[in-house]
Amino acid sequence: MIENRFIYKGWITLSNSSDGDVDTGIYCCLVHKDYLVRYLKDRSWGLQKGAEGKPTIYTTFANGNDKNLYHAFREGGIEPFLFYRYFGHNGERYYDVSEDFVNYFKLYEKISTKQQRTYYFIDDIGHEEEVLVIN
Repeated sequence: MIENRFIYKGWITLSNSSDGDVDTGIYCCLVHKDYLVRYLKDRSWGLQKGAEGKPTIYTTFANGNDKNLYHAFREGGIEPFLFYRYFGHNGERYYDVSEDFVNYFKLYEKISTKQQRTYYFIDDIGHEEEVLVIN
């Protein structure tokens, strides 16, 4: 997949899998242009399964004053494309898609289950084009 730039039959594949003690994943994110050089040099940025979409609230202290700061995502300059959702009380697990992406392209979602969904772009004359498949 890496040699094919993650594209197979016209699709970009994002995945998560576990093989014994090793978890692997291919993540997708939007990176602000001011952070691009930094993130291309470093593999340890804050995208980790289950922690990629959580907002951060923290307090800094300087000159005897504290200041509360909020970031919509865990790390500034990076926005995950997929969010892993796990609800421990009932064991429900699934991936969500960036709402900004869905809203910007006005994608229509057809749901079999939360774990199996397809998003479509509908053109001006009503044709549906498959854009994103989650399974």
